[in-house]
Amino acid sequence: MKLVSREISFPQADPRYPTYESAGYVSASGQEMIRLRYEELDCDIFDKYRIGLSSDNGRTWTEHERWPVGRKLPEGTRRAMWSIGLPDPNTGRLVLTGKEGVFRHDDSLEGMTHYCPYCRVSEDAGQTWSVYGPIIQDGDEYTEEHPCRGVHVGSNSVTPANAEIFTADGRLLVPCNVSTVGPDGHYFLPEGAYTYTAAGVLVGTWRDDGRLDWDFSQLVTLEPEKSIRGAVEPTLAEMPDGRILMVLRANAGTSPDYGEKRKWHCVSTDGGYTWDEPRPWSYTDGSLFYSPSSISRLIRHSNGHCYWIGNVSDERPDDALDGNAPRYPLVIGRVDQQDLLLERDSLCTIDTREEGDSPALQLSNFTVYEDRLSGEFVLRMTRWNGGCPWNDEPTDASVYLYRLQP
Repeated sequence: MKLVSREISFPQADPRYPTYESAGYVSASGQEMIRLRYEELDCDIFDKYRIGLSSDNGRTWTEHERWPVGRKLPEGTRRAMWSIGLPDPNTGRLVLTGKEGVFRHDDSLEGMTHYCPYCRVSEDAGQTWSVYGPIIQDGDEYTEEHPCRGVHVGSNSVTPANAEIFTADGRLLVPCNVSTVGPDGHYFLPEGAYTYTAAGVLVGTWRDDGRLDWDFSQLVTLEPEKSIRGAVEPTLAEMPDGRILMVLRANAGTSPDYGEKRKWHCVSTDGGYTWDEPRPWSYTDGSLFYSPSSISRLIRHSNGHCYWIGNVSDERPDDALDGNAPRYPLVIGRVDQQDLLLERDSLCTIDTREEGDSPALQLSNFTVYEDRLSGEFVLRMTRWNGGCPWNDEPTDASVYLYRLQP
């Protein structure tokens, strides 16, 4: 793997608001693309969505659509967060997943109990949306307020949390965070945790009318002893033999036996419906590596390999640091498709802390796709110096575009 180039793609216009950008293809073949740009107005409160379309593989863009800013309603503010989605290689339809909900106090933590999963489908390469509405598990008992098994909006939520994948048999798998409930029927939050979730997968199957029927997987859980914030932001990849690998973001646990920051993983042999017991993810030689509580991504390449992108700490992180840190370097490496572990010798650094960068630098919020013309991975990432503009700290958070040649 080789880093080919790095450049600013979406400059931060207002030092109060970090910027984000993602892009991808809109159909099963061709050079037409979609781009999503937005800003973070407060911690995990996203807005100012602008949708661009390109007909020339991303060389030029035309603004196509603006999604409404947070809408003020009598019961609160309606907030949303959307993925860039992906096209179905069989039908050509473009599918985006996201989450929407009404926050009484406009606080992102209200999403743990008030977000509902949503879906958009386009039949015409992102020009219009033939489907836009909540994701609801198939069955008479399920509604927008009770979207799937074990979830009742107001008590807990299920939210798309990472990139979707289509399986070889044409099903859509949407990895999710699920805020679980305690014995009292309300959102369970362990002492000392900022949030707490399990992982789950929404499974979509096409109907003849171009809509999706939905099912919901078994939950994947990490007890607070293993991860104080549970199992977070799962990423998925299907292997040639049909097994599906899930890699999980996690924090250190309350037990001394799980006091290190790791990624965890588990495997499904039935298409993503059930999962074996999660365990710390390692290199193929069996050695563990340090990784903060940050999102990561599995992605397949047309060369047949599966790659993982995420933060790997060179040394044991300082215990005084937040569980989310340090979010550098950002690396990419191959996954062995037999034992489903990370090949240490394949690791390549995409970016890391440089002279002048803050110790709080974050290299973690990214999206990636394979360029259909060059075969390069194109990664867009908010290179954030770690300042908190909502606490009146200076911040530098523009989006950079990286090209990587496998």
